[in-house]
Amino acid sequence: MDAVLARIDELTPTEAAERLGVARSRLYKLRAGKQGVYSLERLISFGARLGPHTHLAMRKTA
Repeated sequence: MDAVLARIDELTPTEAAERLGVARSRLYKLRAGKQGVYSLERLISFGARLGPHTHLAMRKTA
């Protein structure tokens, strides 16, 4: 998620929304920390749309 947000910050809101295929208002919700708006699958697809490399790492938390 951090990598997706960092890449979004490198683009204008319009560019990011167009690249992700979402409305700018939904992009603002994502930036505000409301990740629950999107499924994990959708967030992964955002990573793929924003850059050439997508890496998913999962770790067990206590």
